[in-house]
Amino acid sequence: MNNELPAGDPRSLWQSQHCDSPHMSIDEIRTKAAASHKRIKRRNLREYVAEALVVIMFTGYAIVFHGFMVRLGSILCIPGAFFITWFLQRRGSASPVPAELGLSSGISFYRRELERQREVLRWFWLWNLAPFVPGLAVMLAGFGLDLRYLAIAVVLILAFWSFLWWGNIRAARKLQREIDELQLMEE
Repeated sequence: MNNELPAGDPRSLWQSQHCDSPHMSIDEIRTKAAASHKRIKRRNLREYVAEALVVIMFTGYAIVFHGFMVRLGSILCIPGAFFITWFLQRRGSASPVPAELGLSSGISFYRRELERQREVLRWFWLWNLAPFVPGLAVMLAGFGLDLRYLAIAVVLILAFWSFLWWGNIRAARKLQREIDELQLMEE
Protein backbone atom coordinates (compact mmCIF):
# COMPACT_ATOMS: atom_id res chain seq x y z
CA MET A 1 0.00 0.00 0.00
CA ASN A 2 1.38 3.40 -1.00
CA ASN A 3 1.28 6.06 1.77
CA GLU A 4 2.54 8.91 -0.40
CA LEU A 5 0.18 11.68 -1.41
CA PRO A 6 -0.04 13.05 -4.96
CA ALA A 7 2.39 15.89 -5.70
CA GLY A 8 -0.25 18.66 -5.97
CA ASP A 9 -2.18 17.60 -2.86
CA PRO A 10 -2.70 20.52 -0.40
CA ARG A 11 -1.82 18.31 2.55
CA SER A 12 1.53 17.33 1.09
CA LEU A 13 2.27 20.94 0.17
CA TRP A 14 1.42 22.06 3.72
CA GLN A 15 3.54 19.30 5.30
CA SER A 16 6.51 20.00 3.07
CA GLN A 17 6.67 23.71 3.91
CA HIS A 18 9.80 24.94 5.55
CA CYS A 19 8.77 26.48 8.85
CA ASP A 20 11.06 28.98 10.49
CA SER A 21 10.07 29.20 14.10
CA PRO A 22 10.88 32.59 15.53
CA HIS A 23 13.92 32.56 17.75
CA MET A 24 15.11 35.07 20.26
CA SER A 25 18.28 34.84 22.29
CA ILE A 26 18.37 35.44 26.03
CA ASP A 27 20.26 38.69 25.36
CA GLU A 28 17.48 39.87 23.03
CA ILE A 29 14.89 39.03 25.67
CA ARG A 30 16.87 40.92 28.31
CA THR A 31 17.23 43.90 25.97
CA LYS A 32 13.52 43.93 25.10
CA ALA A 33 12.49 43.48 28.75
CA ALA A 34 14.83 46.28 29.85
CA ALA A 35 13.50 48.59 27.11
CA SER A 36 9.92 47.74 28.11
CA HIS A 37 10.77 48.41 31.77
CA LYS A 38 12.23 51.80 30.86
CA ARG A 39 9.23 52.70 28.65
CA ILE A 40 6.78 51.80 31.43
CA LYS A 41 8.70 53.85 33.98
CA ARG A 42 8.64 56.88 31.63
CA ARG A 43 4.91 56.43 30.98
CA ASN A 44 4.17 56.20 34.68
CA LEU A 45 6.33 59.23 35.44
CA ARG A 46 4.38 61.24 32.84
CA GLU A 47 1.14 60.08 34.44
CA TYR A 48 2.35 60.99 37.94
CA VAL A 49 3.32 64.48 36.76
CA ALA A 50 -0.02 64.86 34.97
CA GLU A 51 -1.91 63.78 38.08
CA ALA A 52 0.06 66.22 40.24
CA LEU A 53 -0.90 68.99 37.79
CA VAL A 54 -4.54 67.84 37.90
CA VAL A 55 -4.52 68.04 41.71
CA ILE A 56 -3.00 71.54 41.60
CA MET A 57 -5.42 72.65 38.86
CA PHE A 58 -8.58 71.38 40.57
CA THR A 59 -7.43 72.71 43.95
CA GLY A 60 -7.06 76.09 42.25
CA TYR A 61 -10.52 75.75 40.72
CA ALA A 62 -11.98 74.97 44.15
CA ILE A 63 -10.42 78.17 45.48
CA VAL A 64 -11.01 80.50 42.53
CA PHE A 65 -14.46 79.51 41.24
CA HIS A 66 -17.60 80.57 43.04
CA GLY A 67 -20.57 78.36 43.59
CA PHE A 68 -20.94 75.30 45.76
CA MET A 69 -21.42 72.82 42.88
CA VAL A 70 -18.38 74.00 40.94
CA ARG A 71 -16.20 73.83 44.04
CA LEU A 72 -17.60 70.44 45.02
CA GLY A 73 -16.99 69.10 41.51
CA SER A 74 -13.41 70.38 41.60
CA ILE A 75 -12.81 68.74 44.96
CA LEU A 76 -14.33 65.46 43.71
CA CYS A 77 -11.78 65.31 40.87
CA ILE A 78 -8.84 65.31 43.30
CA PRO A 79 -9.45 61.80 44.71
CA GLY A 80 -9.78 60.61 41.10
CA ALA A 81 -6.22 61.78 40.44
CA PHE A 82 -4.98 60.04 43.60
CA PHE A 83 -6.77 56.84 42.55
CA ILE A 84 -5.03 56.91 39.16
CA THR A 85 -1.65 57.34 40.82
CA TRP A 86 -2.39 54.47 43.23
CA PHE A 87 -3.64 52.22 40.42
CA LEU A 88 -0.57 52.80 38.26
CA GLN A 89 1.73 52.16 41.20
CA ARG A 90 -0.09 48.95 42.09
CA ARG A 91 -1.01 47.51 38.68
CA GLY A 92 0.95 49.40 36.07
CA SER A 93 4.48 49.42 37.47
CA ALA A 94 7.16 47.49 35.64
CA SER A 95 8.43 44.32 37.27
CA PRO A 96 12.22 44.20 37.57
CA VAL A 97 13.96 41.77 35.23
CA PRO A 98 15.18 38.79 37.29
CA ALA A 99 18.96 38.39 37.36
CA GLU A 100 18.82 34.62 36.81
CA LEU A 101 16.87 34.59 33.59
CA GLY A 102 17.01 31.51 31.36
CA LEU A 103 15.70 31.42 27.81
CA SER A 104 12.34 29.77 28.52
CA SER A 105 11.81 31.56 31.82
CA GLY A 106 12.85 34.83 30.14
CA ILE A 107 10.29 34.46 27.38
CA SER A 108 7.61 33.56 29.95
CA PHE A 109 8.55 36.49 32.19
CA TYR A 110 8.55 38.96 29.30
CA ARG A 111 5.25 37.62 27.94
CA ARG A 112 3.56 37.85 31.37
CA GLU A 113 4.86 41.39 31.77
CA LEU A 114 3.49 42.36 28.34
CA GLU A 115 0.13 40.76 29.17
CA ARG A 116 -0.07 42.70 32.43
CA GLN A 117 0.67 45.99 30.68
CA ARG A 118 -1.76 45.15 27.87
CA GLU A 119 -4.55 44.74 30.44
CA VAL A 120 -3.65 48.06 32.06
CA LEU A 121 -3.96 49.74 28.66
CA ARG A 122 -7.17 47.92 27.70
CA TRP A 123 -8.91 49.11 30.86
CA PHE A 124 -7.59 52.69 30.55
CA TRP A 125 -11.09 54.15 30.43
CA LEU A 126 -11.99 52.53 33.74
CA TRP A 127 -8.99 53.50 35.84
CA ASN A 128 -8.00 56.75 34.13
CA LEU A 129 -11.17 58.35 32.80
CA ALA A 130 -14.03 57.12 34.96
CA PRO A 131 -12.61 58.54 38.24
CA PHE A 132 -13.12 62.07 36.86
CA VAL A 133 -16.70 61.63 35.64
CA PRO A 134 -18.49 62.44 38.93
CA GLY A 135 -16.42 65.54 39.62
CA LEU A 136 -16.65 66.87 36.08
CA ALA A 137 -20.40 66.20 35.94
CA VAL A 138 -20.98 68.11 39.19
CA MET A 139 -18.69 70.90 38.00
CA LEU A 140 -20.47 71.25 34.66
CA ALA A 141 -23.85 71.22 36.40
CA GLY A 142 -22.57 73.87 38.79
CA PHE A 143 -21.57 76.17 35.98
CA GLY A 144 -25.19 76.11 34.82
CA LEU A 145 -24.10 77.17 31.36
CA ASP A 146 -26.32 77.68 28.42
CA LEU A 147 -27.00 74.26 26.89
CA ARG A 148 -24.95 75.15 23.81
CA TYR A 149 -21.86 75.84 25.90
CA LEU A 150 -22.48 72.77 28.02
CA ALA A 151 -22.75 70.64 24.88
CA ILE A 152 -19.48 72.10 23.54
CA ALA A 153 -17.72 71.41 26.85
CA VAL A 154 -18.98 67.82 26.92
CA VAL A 155 -18.00 67.23 23.29
CA LEU A 156 -14.49 68.62 23.90
CA ILE A 157 -14.02 66.46 27.01
CA LEU A 158 -15.29 63.36 25.20
CA ALA A 159 -13.09 64.08 22.17
CA PHE A 160 -10.01 64.42 24.37
CA TRP A 161 -10.85 61.24 26.29
CA SER A 162 -11.54 59.37 23.04
CA PHE A 163 -8.14 60.39 21.73
CA LEU A 164 -6.48 59.10 24.92
CA TRP A 165 -8.50 55.88 24.89
CA TRP A 166 -7.73 55.26 21.20
CA GLY A 167 -3.99 55.70 21.82
CA ASN A 168 -4.09 53.20 24.67
CA ILE A 169 -6.06 50.67 22.61
CA ARG A 170 -3.49 50.98 19.81
CA ALA A 171 -0.69 50.40 22.30
CA ALA A 172 -2.54 47.37 23.73
CA ARG A 173 -2.90 45.90 20.22
CA LYS A 174 0.81 46.38 19.61
CA LEU A 175 1.57 44.54 22.84
CA GLN A 176 -0.83 41.76 21.80
CA ARG A 177 1.08 41.24 18.55
CA GLU A 178 4.30 40.93 20.51
CA ILE A 179 2.64 38.52 22.96
CA ASP A 180 1.47 36.39 20.03
CA GLU A 181 5.03 36.22 18.67
CA LEU A 182 6.35 35.16 22.07
CA GLN A 183 3.71 32.46 22.38
CA LEU A 184 4.90 31.02 19.07
CA MET A 185 8.39 30.77 20.52
CA GLU A 186 7.14 28.98 23.61
CA GLU A 187 5.32 26.29 21.60
